[in-house]
Amino acid sequence: MDIDEEEFAVDNPGESWEDEPREKRSRRSTTPVNTRRARGELSSSEKKSLQKPKSFQEKWLHDEKFRNWLQRVPGEPTKAKCSACDVVLKAGKSDLDKHGESAKHAKNVKSVRSNQTVDNMFNKNDAARKHADAVKRAEIQMSAFFAENNIPFLAADQLLKVQKKVLKDSPTVKDMKLGRDKCNAIVRNVIAKVETEELVGILKKNLFCILLDESTDAGNDKAMCVLTVYISPTTGKPTLGLLELLRLDPTDCSAEKLWQAFTGCLEGHGVPVTNVMGMASDSAATFVGCNNSFWTRLKAVCPWAILLPCVCHSVADVSKNACAKLPSLIPEHLRLISGYMSHSLKRSAELKEFQAFYEEELKVLKPSGTRLLVLHNCVQRYQAMQKSLNAFLELRCFQEREKKDKDAHRILADLKNPFTKAYFEFLNYSLNFTNQFNALFQSKNVLIHKVYEKSHSLMKTFCMNFLNDGLADHLGTVNVTHPHNMKNLEDIVFGPECWATLESLVPNNRTPEAEAQLRRDANLRSDRSAWTFTARLPRRFSGVCPSMTRSWKGSRSGPTGMSGIADVAFHYKEKLQLNMTSLACEWRDILNEITGKTREEWSSLPVEEMWVKIKGVTNGLDEPMYPNLAKLADVAMISPHSNADSERCFSIVTDVRSKKRNRMGGECLNAICVTRTAFKAKRIDCVSFEVKKEHLAKHNLSMYGRDDKKD
Repeated sequence: MDIDEEEFAVDNPGESWEDEPREKRSRRSTTPVNTRRARGELSSSEKKSLQKPKSFQEKWLHDEKFRNWLQRVPGEPTKAKCSACDVVLKAGKSDLDKHGESAKHAKNVKSVRSNQTVDNMFNKNDAARKHADAVKRAEIQMSAFFAENNIPFLAADQLLKVQKKVLKDSPTVKDMKLGRDKCNAIVRNVIAKVETEELVGILKKNLFCILLDESTDAGNDKAMCVLTVYISPTTGKPTLGLLELLRLDPTDCSAEKLWQAFTGCLEGHGVPVTNVMGMASDSAATFVGCNNSFWTRLKAVCPWAILLPCVCHSVADVSKNACAKLPSLIPEHLRLISGYMSHSLKRSAELKEFQAFYEEELKVLKPSGTRLLVLHNCVQRYQAMQKSLNAFLELRCFQEREKKDKDAHRILADLKNPFTKAYFEFLNYSLNFTNQFNALFQSKNVLIHKVYEKSHSLMKTFCMNFLNDGLADHLGTVNVTHPHNMKNLEDIVFGPECWATLESLVPNNRTPEAEAQLRRDANLRSDRSAWTFTARLPRRFSGVCPSMTRSWKGSRSGPTGMSGIADVAFHYKEKLQLNMTSLACEWRDILNEITGKTREEWSSLPVEEMWVKIKGVTNGLDEPMYPNLAKLADVAMISPHSNADSERCFSIVTDVRSKKRNRMGGECLNAICVTRTAFKAKRIDCVSFEVKKEHLAKHNLSMYGRDDKKD
């Protein structure tokens, strides 16, 4: 049936299409639609097809009948979608009502509602989990704040109450619970444990050097710190990490006990002792002695390991031995002044009045009996307070004419002695060199390549003061203690200020014997310094040549083709599995491959950053171009030039375990030291510290377990 026949059947029910005259049928099919619409001759089907399509209405989305299943069809304003049946409908309300009343739709809507109930349950559980994690993160972050800033855990409960009072609208703060025990547990078994596990994971797979030291804290407990230096897998640079702060038995701290404690620590963490490449410590015989020491035991297990004496301790011993040749008057005079002023508030107040007048408002320093390098600061402070001290003591002696105040008369007599001033000026001149050397090697930067150079330079500086001209340039072959190699007493150099003081003396006060004694003392001190340098400081640093770290500055000559690195290369050949032929080629090629601006730019970088650049150079196969040289460079980079980091570790111990917190247990003390050392190594603080999923996983009831009971 065509369209005309259909229209006829609708307009003329009961009549046949064939009964209508042909003329009328022809006229109906040829008359335009618009004309027939104007005449009212359109059939019902034509009227329906000519209706304007309905558009989707936003208000339907909020209608109670449609809102649970109706959706808009993007880009189709005349369409609507049923999310329950997954079908597209016309955007007419009657069509939507008809679809909504169908049995199939009702069945699908019921199924969707049951699924939504399950989804809502999971969504609620997910929201609860996220909230619980947010609370854990806040508690861990706050505990890191307590550990880093040395705040007693006892304050945690009160601080949390203040936070809850101030931040009433915060759901995270509302659900936080952080008391003394919980804060302690988080620091011990969450923050510190994650840092330790991260460090152990690196040490198991990489070579490292150790820094050891032992000390006694305020709780009268002995401890040994085990610091490690390794190449960070992420940055490629040397990184410091505290493995553990070991508690020792104070009744027996022999080398055997120290070795047992160290090996027990490594075995407990699963770190092989054969990964140790070197050791740095102070000059204690228990650690670095030639016989029956910690070092001899390590050397027996790791024959490739090298001993790296702390140059800072060595230069301190140089100063100590040299100062022993000076008259005892000098340190006694400084101690007498500091004791005289500190034991009386009245005298201190009177001295401040004179200091205000002379604009010398400085505190009197007391020299340490063990820290000889502090003597330089005491001497400088003493020289800066000369005028006020002299005026104050003159007044005291005038008021005490009968010499009842014997200390004041003694100090004043020493002050007025011109040779006392000359001795102090000589000390100021000579101690300046050792203190500059010590300050340089207190740095955390890689300075292993400068140890030999700076040590030789310091020794040469001392020798130039008392050796004959030209001999200081041949220290390797000259006997610095032989009298024939020394200058005459009148030619000895002891500083311009000391020389000016002696020259300014009037003939009556210029005693030849006293002046000659001063020159002999200066000669003895310089001679003793040079002799001690010869015995203690390295002339060749275990094969680690300066050119090792500035590779293109070294010589490529010699029978091995590895001048500058041959000693250290053959020393570590077996341990590092070096291909010596490839190493020699790499050592020569690096000079030719890295040239021009690249060489100039890399040479200006710190040595550790320079080697990161060199290790990143690849060949055509995208493989490292200098693999053997990189292994050797990494060992040189992790070789510590001093034991200053051990001293810094025990500074944390002193700061944390004070007189008020002397009952803190060893486990908690170790956790705080590990945390603070890790934060410094990563250059972060409690604010920039990121709580990881490893921290959240350990934040549970098991974190309250502890090994000791005094935390």
